[in-house]
Amino acid sequence: MKSGFVNEIKTEVKAKDLELINKQTRRKLKEDEVYAFNIILCDNDVDREYECFNLDTLQELAKLYVGKTGIFDHSMKGRDQCARIYYAEVVKGDKSTKTGMDLYQLKAKAYMPKTTKNADLILEIDSGIKREVSVGCSVEHAYCSICGIDRKKRSCKHVKGNVYTKNGEKTVCHIVLDTARDAFEWSFVAVPAQIGAGVVKSLKKVDERVEKMDIKSVKKSLNVDGEEIVIAKSAAAFILNHIADLERLAEVGTLHIEQMKKDIVKSCAITRPALKKPMLEAILDKMDVEEIKALKESFDADLDEFFPARAQINNAKIENKKRKDSGFVI
Repeated sequence: MKSGFVNEIKTEVKAKDLELINKQTRRKLKEDEVYAFNIILCDNDVDREYECFNLDTLQELAKLYVGKTGIFDHSMKGRDQCARIYYAEVVKGDKSTKTGMDLYQLKAKAYMPKTTKNADLILEIDSGIKREVSVGCSVEHAYCSICGIDRKKRSCKHVKGNVYTKNGEKTVCHIVLDTARDAFEWSFVAVPAQIGAGVVKSLKKVDERVEKMDIKSVKKSLNVDGEEIVIAKSAAAFILNHIADLERLAEVGTLHIEQMKKDIVKSCAITRPALKKPMLEAILDKMDVEEIKALKESFDADLDEFFPARAQINNAKIENKKRKDSGFVI
């Protein structure tokens, strides 16, 4: 996710703005009923999570964000809706990005009705308390800036934030977000992802594949303060993916252990028929993996004694081939 900020308060709503606002309303609102403000939703600069939108994606998001609702802390509850975007465009900034390109920002205009309920929020916006916002959106591609691999489809060896040599120059690895799929909402937040335009970006749903990260970098990103742990969203996504991988491995391991137990029970029925199946199963349930492996190896050795390996070709027949009269031997 990515973040932005309120950058201008519109004390007077012009007729053109009111016309656009009333396209979002069910009845025509008057100028004195509306409070409007401008927001920088996001830009094409590399943020704190070493990710950035490209210019084309910002243009696509500008169209998608018209009509999207504003909420608090990305809460999906209807009662947390507070404002709505009625216009959005991409504007050129007055500085360059960290990668040396021209800065472009996604600027939006939002409105809310002037009500008793909104009075405190309007005061907080006017006083600069409610300033940082973030947007929830999704993109189709996430390209590695070093090798160009789409991290949505497969991982690469490069780690975000690490320095690599590309075309003979040192460069910081980051992810370029490309092709906007959808814009969900924008929200007032306390800590934005982007330094200049706190935007909260959502690359994919949690149940979709997440890019691979280095486990050491994830551990470093953990900030333990008292009883709470603060973790970056990208690290949280990696941890969820890592847990899913471990669960799949655990499932495979469980099946392997159960198969070893079945093999032991079958071997025991042959080599130690006096040991009844229920008793053996009860013993196996109390054993750990190493003990089960050792027991299986023991039973496998017993089976080898019961059923020794035999040559597939009879030695007598081989010997017969050496005899001069072997053609007459039956």
